[in-house]
Amino acid sequence: MGADARGSGQEVRQGPATARLSLVAEAPRAAWRARPVSLGPAVEPRNQTEIYLKSLWEEVLRVAPLGVEDDFFALGGDSLGAASLFAAIESDLGVQAPLSILLEQSTIGRLAAVVASGPGGAAAVLVPLRSSGSAPPVFCVHPAGIEVFVYRDLVEALGPEQPTYGIRAGWAAGTDPPASVSAIAASYVQAVRARQPRGPYRLVGFCLGGILAYEMACQLRQSGGHAGQVRACDPAGARGVSAYCLPDPGSGGDLRRHGR
Repeated sequence: MGADARGSGQEVRQGPATARLSLVAEAPRAAWRARPVSLGPAVEPRNQTEIYLKSLWEEVLRVAPLGVEDDFFALGGDSLGAASLFAAIESDLGVQAPLSILLEQSTIGRLAAVVASGPGGAAAVLVPLRSSGSAPPVFCVHPAGIEVFVYRDLVEALGPEQPTYGIRAGWAAGTDPPASVSAIAASYVQAVRARQPRGPYRLVGFCLGGILAYEMACQLRQSGGHAGQVRACDPAGARGVSAYCLPDPGSGGDLRRHGR
């Protein structure tokens, strides 16, 4: 088990995790940056899970000493750093989680709660990028890759009152996707409707995600739903999918193409 919440504390399993703690403690830190003073006093870890994550974040970000309320992105973290972070967590603790949860659980303390849930299997298709706010949600469809980390800047630009959800690829990395865009979109429509039963729906897609978002809008309209708005960013960049037969644009959807 990756981490077990017992009472007010959590315990990180022995073995790879403790070995990594030792390696990080012994790592040369000459090239590391000091934690910015502007962040205020660092909040110390409160349990073993947070101690482990603190050391791991310091290793990935090359910043020390960190506090459990420090934000990964404010410290210069990016998608490559996030990939290294989650690969280590899976290797050390057996806990699987989508990279995109870091967009909302972006502090050590928040991420520790995810790690405390223990080993996971395949992640959900729909993941919150920002769950706060009262506006109708925006759904962002993954590009050619599985993850939705590409939408981080959009989430920040939309602001704290705009709930935003990412739609991750519904198949595991290294495996073949469903045979058609229609089949992929149908499964995503089901996930969106589980979160928002009635329209209008607001869909965003980059690259391949633009084509999928358009097909989702067509299916929503054909089934009597209000497709609302679709924003497709560079759908022509989705190479290798031009052979798929998409519905006539007149059948539904409000596709507006925006260049990068």
